[in-house]
Amino acid sequence: MAKIVMGYWDCPSCGRTVKGNLRNCPGCNAARGADVKFYTKDVEFLSEEEAAKIGTEPDWLCDYCGTYNNAKNTHCQSCNAVRSNDTKDYFEQNTDKDRVHEKDTSKWECAYCGAQNPQDADHCLSCKAARSEKVKEEEKKPAPKKKLVWPWVLLVIALIVIGAFIIRNKTRNATATVNAISYTSKVYFEELAPREYDTDDRSKIPSDGTFLRTETRTVKVPVPTLKDLGNGAFEEVIEDQDQEVTFYVYTVLDWQEVKKPLETSGTGKIPSYVDLSGDSSKRELRREVTFYVDVMEADGSNKKYYIYESDKDLLNKLEIGGSYQVKVNGSRLMSVE
Repeated sequence: MAKIVMGYWDCPSCGRTVKGNLRNCPGCNAARGADVKFYTKDVEFLSEEEAAKIGTEPDWLCDYCGTYNNAKNTHCQSCNAVRSNDTKDYFEQNTDKDRVHEKDTSKWECAYCGAQNPQDADHCLSCKAARSEKVKEEEKKPAPKKKLVWPWVLLVIALIVIGAFIIRNKTRNATATVNAISYTSKVYFEELAPREYDTDDRSKIPSDGTFLRTETRTVKVPVPTLKDLGNGAFEEVIEDQDQEVTFYVYTVLDWQEVKKPLETSGTGKIPSYVDLSGDSSKRELRREVTFYVDVMEADGSNKKYYIYESDKDLLNKLEIGGSYQVKVNGSRLMSVE
């Protein structure tokens, strides 16, 4: 449940500051009138029981005696008049006051002397100038809609790509003679290097950190604001507002994974890897290896198939110069007979 804050109003008779939940001034007993506006002074949160009694709907102003009533009341607490559909609430009452200063839209302004004239007047009552009216533009016929071609083009391209993928990855059987076996190995690693961090509290920079610079950024900060409920209370609303915040940028030596692994290639079934044991600024994370088998198929075509390390049992079945019945999917060797 949202937090409800006590509001205040100033007595129009004696000027005393009165709590928003009171409808009469405790000093002179004057009723809260139509001209009263609520405000906040001290942030005093109401209990759930008090908040439920006040509610969150604005008070309504009695059309007969000018008394404000709780939104839950169907009759005026002062004169017992029934609340009508046209009865104004607190916000409508105050909006009507502001409209007094707005331009009167029931009149038109003379383009020559600036005088205000009744809507039914054809000439300015002050300088007799004719009322000018804007010529209505002829309604333009909407241009015929062009048929969209590009969705069909995209559909054709997508079908071609899908078809090529299916053909490329179709599983097939072949008779193959092994000509060569090779591999490419990769070592993924971390490197000890300065890494930038930032904080909005300079005292939180660690002792081994090196301060670099300050940066001012606009960030969203949750800020509590008070929304007038129009019944003598305010609701606390948390809104994200733009605020300029100073950040302190510093560096700390930290292990960071390097995106590009160290690679090496060779021939045979036993791979070698780049050795990081002599470099204290690097530490190994994991290894990967992919094997490649160059073969000549029965139709005389030369092909290269790959085998993942997890399928190394297939590799152990192959020997250079041997002929095998193989099953392949695209460029991947799936089985060996």
